[in-house]
Amino acid sequence: MRTIKLVSLPGKDIEAWMRDVHRVLGVGSLTTFAQRPTVFRRSFGPVKKRQVAAAQRKLAMEVSGVIGPGTQSVLTPYLDGYARGLLKAAPPVKLVAPTQGFGSLDRRLWDAYSFGRNLGLSDLGTYNPASTLPGGGRSDHAYLPARAFDLGVEPDTGYYNRPGREFFDEMIGRPEVEYVILGDRIWSRSRGLRPYTSGGHANHAHVSGRS
Repeated sequence: MRTIKLVSLPGKDIEAWMRDVHRVLGVGSLTTFAQRPTVFRRSFGPVKKRQVAAAQRKLAMEVSGVIGPGTQSVLTPYLDGYARGLLKAAPPVKLVAPTQGFGSLDRRLWDAYSFGRNLGLSDLGTYNPASTLPGGGRSDHAYLPARAFDLGVEPDTGYYNRPGREFFDEMIGRPEVEYVILGDRIWSRSRGLRPYTSGGHANHAHVSGRS
């Protein structure tokens, strides 16, 4: 079995091990986890890393936030029938190629892009040499491969679009993401979550990677 860490591809094995993590942390949290959308349960981001670390502390293990062989060994007795079935099922979800091709997007952003596409968000572009920032400077889309991508949401309710919001929340704190914009909200590595007032993002989420 693979080691699960930040930027691991989504997969059923993530859901299986996270069921164990939530069982260790408390039955209530497992119930809440089980009610989340499938693509959320099967993806691994900063929130799940913190939950794994909390479970490792509770089990008196070395705290890493990574579900490697040692953690899997300790968690195995907690596996229920559903989780065991997930571990025997299909391999992790494959990457989704951008409409402009993998070569149009920085490799470090492939996983983040694929996460959004698996949530049902549409491809609105990666590389665009004419793209500029609101202030007129060169945007992250203007490089090749692009340092950014846009994913469309329907209806165009911005931050209040449910799958768009789930995608936005998952991007927060990811090691490869510099900032993400959706509707009237922006999160950046340097300034955290705050209002976004430049407009233009009601129908899509924008993600820029770290330089």
